[in-house]
Formats: sequence, structure tokens, C-alpha cells
Amino acid sequence: MKAAILRAHGEADQISYGDWPDPEAGPGEVLLEIRAASLNRRDWWIMRDPERDAAPCILGSDCAGVVRSVGAGVSRWSPCDEVLIYPGFRWGERDDAFADDFEILGVPYQGVFAELIAVPEECVFAKPEQLSFAEAACVGIAGLTTWRGLVTRGGVTNGSTVLVTGAGAGTGTFAIQIATALGARVYVTTSSEQKLAQCRALGAVDGVDWRDPAWPDRIRELTGRGVDVALDSAGGDTWEPILRSLRPGGTLVNFGDTAGDFSTIPVASIYWQQRSIHGSTMGSPREFADLLEHIALDRWRPVIDSTFPLARTDDAFRRLDDPARFGKIVLEIS
Repeated sequence: MKAAILRAHGEADQISYGDWPDPEAGPGEVLLEIRAASLNRRDWWIMRDPERDAAPCILGSDCAGVVRSVGAGVSRWSPCDEVLIYPGFRWGERDDAFADDFEILGVPYQGVFAELIAVPEECVFAKPEQLSFAEAACVGIAGLTTWRGLVTRGGVTNGSTVLVTGAGAGTGTFAIQIATALGARVYVTTSSEQKLAQCRALGAVDGVDWRDPAWPDRIRELTGRGVDVALDSAGGDTWEPILRSLRPGGTLVNFGDTAGDFSTIPVASIYWQQRSIHGSTMGSPREFADLLEHIALDRWRPVIDSTFPLARTDDAFRRLDDPARFGKIVLEIS
């Protein structure tokens, strides 16, 4: 099969289009012909991290496609079924956290930036009919992480006020639409008037420029008292101003550290204001099923910034780095 192969860790120029051995569906597995896949920040981190020692390898966790064949014992799926995949293995029985041996698809298990992939039957879900393959390929990590952060960890319901930071990212565009569909009022931080206009078009009530040091005060002015829930993927120095944007009793849900591994915050702003900080990432297969049911019942669609053929995966990673990006980057494969 053809694949986008990371030959050595480094920048996007280390990814090349070439041949890779075809996978086969073993017992309990499903072999998919991948129609589309999407990039995640996880792929970017692995690409640039020599300590992973994974190259040569195939990156990618999220895809949608059709069933080519099934292995022994598989009864739920048949050739030509249109599907997408839950991008993890062995979440475990608990919903509050994954098991010790949980693994995300795409290194060390070879990923989806390829024409074919074989995965366990329990990772395969029916593609929502209203979504294209490209749209369905965006749902996995970004959609699931957002759903868990908002619903399971954040408790967002009808009438909640929600702050979405970095709203132009794939997770940000999911968060605006999911929270709005749940009946929440959504506010955002972003870096340009153009992106703010795009956020409003997705359902955001209003937003602020995160480069303005007074932005938390502006959020409190817009909401009256502060937001109920803030969903953040940046970490680092962003936590202190995010906490100031929360109402007393509000919750910060974090699922990333793109702005830094460590944060310094005034402890009194937590206990005295009765605020909570919740960590979150990915989600269980049960939550994935809930997300797909939500998508089937609602009419919003994943936001795609741009698409690239598999042979130009290196250019797709360059676009992932572009500050102008708004939404998900998709590879069209076959």
C-alpha cells in the first residue's frame, strides 16, 4: 500500500510518500480502506520528538473509510460498510480514567496516514450518514476529547456559559458547535477579528483577543460574572488569566500543554472562589458512542480548514503550523 512515512524524527520534510507492507485482518479485526484521515497535534509532537525512537513509522490516529474485509469471528461488519474508528485501544472498564495499558492509535501501533489499516472490531463505528468521509475523519481525537471535556468533565448543559480558548484549533471549532448545540452560551479567545467572525458564524456569542492582558475582565463584563466552564488546551501561563475569567464555583477543564508544561497560579483563587481544575484527554468508547449519537441528532459538521492528498502529507503538516489555520487539516486518501 501507499503511505506517508516518517523516515526520521524532525520537521515535515522527513515525511515522504512511499510503499509500506499491506496489513491484514487477523482474528477479531477489521481491514479498512481509508478514504480520509485528519492531523492532530499529537502527530506533530511525535514527528518532532527523537526520544520516541519510532521512525520509520506511519503517523495518524483519525480516519474514516469502508470495510474491505474482516477477520475470523467478526460478525458486526461486512465489506463496503462505511465506518470511522475509535482511535484508542484498551480504555478499560472505568469511565473516570483509562487503564494503565491504554494506547492511542498511531505510534507505536502504525497509524492511518496510509491506504489501509487493520484495527480490532471494537474500534469500528458506523459513520454518521450526514458526514462526508473527510468530515468523519475529523471526529476521533478532537471530537472525543472535546466531548469528554465539555460534557463528562465540565458538566456543560443547557444554560451554561462556556469559554473556549484557542478557538481556531480543531478542538476549538468542535467545542463551539457542541456546546452551542447543548444550549450553552459560548465565548472564545482568539487572535484576530477574522477568526472571531468565524467563531461567531459557528455559534459563539462573542470573544476577545487573548493578546490583550485585560481579556479576562472583558469576559467577565460580557457574561456578567464570569463563565461556568473554561475549556483549554494550552496550559502554561494561560491558566492564571483563565481562572480570572471563571465565576466563583466555575471549572477549568484542561486537555493540553501547547503553551507550556508548567503553570503558576494563585492558590487562593482556587479555594476562596470555590473553583475546580479538571484534567481530561480522549474519552471512552462509551463516550465516543454518545458523541456519534449527538452528531446524528444534530446538524452541525466538523470544520475543515484544508485538504491535501496523501502524497502531500508534508505540506499538510506545514499548514498545521500556520497561525491562520481554522479547523482541521484532512488528508484525502482514496
